[in-house]
Amino acid sequence: LGYARYDHYMPSSGYIDVRNFTSPRELATYLDYLDRNTTAYLEYFQWRQYALHIKLPKYMCELCLKLFVDDKDHKQQSLEHINDYWNRKQCHRYDKNQNGIWTMK
Repeated sequence: LGYARYDHYMPSSGYIDVRNFTSPRELATYLDYLDRNTTAYLEYFQWRQYALHIKLPKYMCELCLKLFVDDKDHKQQSLEHINDYWNRKQCHRYDKNQNGIWTMK
């Protein structure tokens, strides 16, 4: 869906990319087809049985909580550079290798 690069997170057989359709009508026709064809619909979930689950470091979960949970008691702060947050001693650096896979340095 949309313009995000979902292929960075899952195989293209696991989602419907609206950019592959020439019109909203064509997309709607395809969605109706999936609604009537259980086998075709379930093919979008096949990749899950082969998915690689990665355990994220604790600080990644803490960052998500700070970004997405409304915490009125937490003092807001800002950083001039995001590297000031990421390059603390408890953090690790991640880089994408030539195969497009994120690895910890």
